[in-house]
Amino acid sequence: MDIKTIQTPNKHKVELKAWITGREKRELRSIFLKEMNFGMQGGETEIKEIKGDIIDKAEDKAIETVVISVDGKKENIVNAVLLMNSKDYDFIIKEINKITKDTDFLE
Repeated sequence: MDIKTIQTPNKHKVELKAWITGREKRELRSIFLKEMNFGMQGGETEIKEIKGDIIDKAEDKAIETVVISVDGKKENIVNAVLLMNSKDYDFIIKEINKITKDTDFLE
């Protein structure tokens, strides 16, 4: 496994996977697909309903999938990231999005 190490603005050392597998990408996409209802309108696919907590669920799964450790600890990763200063949290999410290639999960 290729590992990328980053340091947050407040000096937390975070180890991330350098890339995700096709299976992991599919698992991330499935969160969106499970939480949305689609329909057809004039031959076009349209989103009829989106559940409100979809972004939180997707971010939790992305953190769980990509982050290997926070300050050397490998337990409770999602919670460790969520308890960080919002600047650090945003920094980590941006790095995770780079790794998952900012995929539009609806495509």
